[in-house]
Amino acid sequence: MKNRLAFLQSVFEFFQDGIAIVSCEGTILWTNAEMDRIYHLKKADYVGKKVNALVEQGVFGVNVTSHVVESGRPYTALQYVEKKVELLNSGVPVLDDKGLVELVIVISHDVSELNSLKKSLLKAETQAETFKDELTGIRIIQMQEKDFVASSKAMRNVLDLTHRLACVDTTVMILGESGVGKEMIATLLHRASPRRSNKALIKVNCAAKIG
Repeated sequence: MKNRLAFLQSVFEFFQDGIAIVSCEGTILWTNAEMDRIYHLKKADYVGKKVNALVEQGVFGVNVTSHVVESGRPYTALQYVEKKVELLNSGVPVLDDKGLVELVIVISHDVSELNSLKKSLLKAETQAETFKDELTGIRIIQMQEKDFVASSKAMRNVLDLTHRLACVDTTVMILGESGVGKEMIATLLHRASPRRSNKALIKVNCAAKIG
C-alpha cells in the first residue's frame, strides 16, 4: 500500500484539480497543493483527520468518501466553499487484490467560472431575443406606415398579433373572407420575421387551381 500511495502522490501533485487520498476508514492521508488552495487550508488543518469530523466542523460540506466506500462505486456531489466557490467533488475507489475499497481518490474541480460563463451566456441570449423582438416591432411599424392604414381596434389587434407571431417559429393559418387582406397580413408576417424574411414568400392561388 505504501508503494501505491507514493506512486499516486507523485502523479497527483501536479494536477490542476484538488486531489485528496483518503483511506477506507475515512482518514485523509494526503492532499496536493491545489486542494489546500481551493479550501484555504494548511495540511495540518485536515490531513490525518477523519472526513466525517471535518464535515461536522463545517470544513467540508459533503462526504463523498463514505458513499464510495459503501457502494464501491464512484460518487459525485456539489459543494460550496465560503458560498463563493462551487466545487464538483468526485470520489473514485481504489480496490485491493480482493476487490475491496482500499483507498478513495477525491477530486475537487472548481466549476465557479464555468457556471459564471454559463449565466453570462444565458443573459446574452436573453438580451439577443429581446433585441430581436424589438427589431421585429420596428419592422412592423415601418411596414404599417408604408403599406397599411389601420385605425380600428380590431385591425390594431391583428397587427399586434402579427408582431408577436413574427417573433416565433410556428406555422400560421390566416382565415377570412375574400378581399379582407389575408395576403397583406401574410406578407407583413413574412417580412417582419427574422427567420423568414431572408427567404422567398411563395404565393399560391388555390382558387385558381381548382378545376
